[in-house]
Amino acid sequence: MSEIVDKKRIDDEESDEEEEVPPLEEKKAEDEPELTVEDSDVVTKYQEAAKIANAVLLDCLARCIVGANVGDICKFGDDLINEKTSLIYRGKSKSGKPIEKGVAFPVCVSVNEVVCNCSPLPSEQNKVKNIF
Repeated sequence: MSEIVDKKRIDDEESDEEEEVPPLEEKKAEDEPELTVEDSDVVTKYQEAAKIANAVLLDCLARCIVGANVGDICKFGDDLINEKTSLIYRGKSKSGKPIEKGVAFPVCVSVNEVVCNCSPLPSEQNKVKNIF
């Protein structure tokens, strides 16, 4: 092992040529153009994502009843997002790459009197309770 490391050091010392590597941002810019809201496809994608988010929110709210398992509500929301996005984004982009879809951030619920995000593990048993 030390022979390999020593050989690598010798090779590095002998090499006077410095290899110039372009920054990652420049390389990406050459590969495909930056997408902005000036592109109608981008706007349409955001509009469809908003429709999906609103529909999932309403369906999750309907499941928020006393005694409901918070983990089940969150999983239901994630599954619904995956289902709805798979119906819309099936094809490929203009460059031939598959369109990315799905859950970017898991569904979270503010549980009971605690105001924060909660997306529990399946092993946790957080229940919705009546605080009024």
